[in-house]
Amino acid sequence: MPQEYIASLIGLIATTQIHIAKGLQRFGIEGYSSRNSDSDEVKKKKRRLYVFSLILNNGAFLWVLIANMFAPPAAYTSMFGFGLIVLMFFSERYLGEPVGKTRHVGALILATGTFFLGWAEGKASLNSGGMVMASINVKLVICIVGAFFVIALPALAMVKKYRASSGILGTIAGLITGVSGACDPLFKSIAQHYRGTSGLLPSTGIGWVLFACSIGFGTIAMVLTQVAFAWKAKATVIVPVHNMALILFPPFLLEITLSDYHLTLFHLPGIILIAVGMLFLFVSKR
Repeated sequence: MPQEYIASLIGLIATTQIHIAKGLQRFGIEGYSSRNSDSDEVKKKKRRLYVFSLILNNGAFLWVLIANMFAPPAAYTSMFGFGLIVLMFFSERYLGEPVGKTRHVGALILATGTFFLGWAEGKASLNSGGMVMASINVKLVICIVGAFFVIALPALAMVKKYRASSGILGTIAGLITGVSGACDPLFKSIAQHYRGTSGLLPSTGIGWVLFACSIGFGTIAMVLTQVAFAWKAKATVIVPVHNMALILFPPFLLEITLSDYHLTLFHLPGIILIAVGMLFLFVSKR
């Protein structure tokens, strides 16, 4: 079995853990609401569940470090669409949220797209294993990521200042949070393999700097998502745009910056199916 498939399997586990944690957060946060009519005992249980969900969510970063030992981070992030399916069925089964036939169809399309993308990642690297990341053009990565934020952050500020539609606001915010979320495993992988070293944690000073940057990107993704919601950006826009950016940014960036990595014909149907599946999940109201 190619090591990329092991990384993708770890990605499946991680996205399942993260999205179940999100579902538990949605359920547990009710324990802190003053409008909640539950008994004090039930509220305490929900609060404990909320704390557990935070631990579950934040503990998922360990999966990233392990997956990066087997393959470039695109193999890990390619599985994140599957987590939306897990969250949908979890919400339907345990939170009582209605999920219609259209969204079930969307889930099936999304699962198929995830399979294609995961299969493509197994064919993308000329040399198997996470060590291929040692040859990535770090300066070019920093330039591309830096250029994105130089353009995107002022654009977000202008959209907020001139009170553009919530759809435009959600699109730009989703792009920024998605790319930030993608840079988390990407910079961790670069840090773990910097200058030909390979380990669960960085072994060089610059590696630790890059590792710290990855944590910063993860923080930006989390904080900006909450800020965008506070600005009344639509969740039905932010969530699919965020996930599309998180899934698609790593393979396209690696195509440009890593000589041992190349997009394949399998990427195209995977990308199209994931996009269509997300439209079914988030645009449909039934």
